[in-house]
Amino acid sequence: MPYPVLGLHVVSGYQQQPPETTPLSYNVRGFEPTLERNRGGSRPGIVKWISTQVNGSNLIQNLNYMAVSQTTVPRSVSIPGTPSGYVLIATAIVNGKFRFAISGDPSPQWYLPTTDSTFWNTGTNVVRSAVMNQKLWVADGTHWYYWDPSTAPTTGGTVTAWTASAGSLPTDSGSNAPRLITRWHGRMCVAGLKLDPNNWFMSAVGDPTNWDFAPASPSPSEAVEGQTATLGALAEPITALIPYTDDVMVVGGQSSLWMIQGDPLAGGTIQLISSAIGVAFGEAWCMDPYGNIYFISNRAGVYSLVPGQQPQRISQSIEPLLADLPIAQKNIRLLWNDRAQGFHLFITTLASAAFDTHYFFDVRNNAWHQDQFGNVLLNAQQYGYGNLNPIACVLMEGYTSTDRVPLIGSWDGYVRSLIHTATTDDGTPIVSQVMIGPLLTKEMDDVMLKHLQALLGQTSGSVLYRVYVGATAEIAANLATTDLNNGTTANAVAAGTWSAGRNFTSQIRRAGHAIYVVLTSQNPWSFEGLRAYIQGEGKVRQRGR
Repeated sequence: MPYPVLGLHVVSGYQQQPPETTPLSYNVRGFEPTLERNRGGSRPGIVKWISTQVNGSNLIQNLNYMAVSQTTVPRSVSIPGTPSGYVLIATAIVNGKFRFAISGDPSPQWYLPTTDSTFWNTGTNVVRSAVMNQKLWVADGTHWYYWDPSTAPTTGGTVTAWTASAGSLPTDSGSNAPRLITRWHGRMCVAGLKLDPNNWFMSAVGDPTNWDFAPASPSPSEAVEGQTATLGALAEPITALIPYTDDVMVVGGQSSLWMIQGDPLAGGTIQLISSAIGVAFGEAWCMDPYGNIYFISNRAGVYSLVPGQQPQRISQSIEPLLADLPIAQKNIRLLWNDRAQGFHLFITTLASAAFDTHYFFDVRNNAWHQDQFGNVLLNAQQYGYGNLNPIACVLMEGYTSTDRVPLIGSWDGYVRSLIHTATTDDGTPIVSQVMIGPLLTKEMDDVMLKHLQALLGQTSGSVLYRVYVGATAEIAANLATTDLNNGTTANAVAAGTWSAGRNFTSQIRRAGHAIYVVLTSQNPWSFEGLRAYIQGEGKVRQRGR
């Protein structure tokens, strides 16, 4: 019975479950994290990246990172081993205030800027930012500020009013500021005005403060506005700005995809990619190192995209799990995980901390997996309170392996890292489960499962196994699901514990048309193989059914 390294598949008939897939699993991976081999096991955990909260117990609105010159490192911190001459900094916005941390800091901590004031919107759970000219520029729909580490560097840099050196900062008729921001083609690009949602704006090349759309001496490098430019505004609200290359930016609409190719004032064009597929609002996208963009649409399908080609749907195997997703009530982020070679699909309730389910797509296996951080059910006990669910996230780069990790900012004010060596969710056991099967014959005969023999990894933790049989595969799967939801073994025909290495044979001797084996554990574990001894029940049993 092979481990389902190909992940979740919940759209086939129960009798036709594709090989090496599963109808139910949580907190598992095909590439288990201990040795990173494609053999199956529990997922890695999350740990505090820095042991202290960023700014009390306030939720984290934004995370980013930037490289700054070593000569302008904020705070007087001696960073060993920086031959490149620059230092990597993680930035965070919490309750409208700014904080930062330095990769390689001998005493990791969150630092304050020179003036510790509330600069950004505290009435929204999510703000967005972009890095340009070694400064952090923030869009929150209301305010205009940026952080400059080069001014007053030894005391934390300054958060400065973002004012226009030419022209006017883009706002709508209600004085609302942009909510979408990115750097592209040497310009600061913004969109997402509440009362002008179809419009986009780009600063002058190299200058995020120059928003003069009609200078006295026109040039290709001047600021440009979609509404008045040759390219024009979109025909519907803009939901995403995706910088692909220096020459191509993908613009997501409510139900369409567009591509701006070339500088808008130097022969650039805007081309329609799709008139049927849009992008969920915000940063519901990511990009891998190979040039593939991944995003979730407003219809809750997940797609891959190479600009110039049509989007390809990659979520078919889990469509029923996403179909009823209330997108407007969720903060949806996609985050590439370089070590795991896949991306996380974080789906976090915006109103308050909740028991949310997230997903991970393993690119190597084209496999989907479900994740729950510190809040899954085991033996009728609920762990966690939703505080570990990501509000903000960023793929950090750093000088150490513990810094080259995805970072997530949560409801409780901590920044945590998703790291392959973590064995718990910040101290909470990772409750993992996976359903293997069904074991059945092509002739639809009943079979006798005589015994099982499991082989786990040599350093694997123990796992609880349960065996379920039924007159159909659907009946057996439903019995298993009921037990997992209730934290019991009431419907199992056999149950026990397997430990590391090669286990003794487990006697079963139960017959049925379809058989599942379910593994659950609170320990880090890895899987090598499961051998099932079966025997046909013959014509008499066949007629009896």
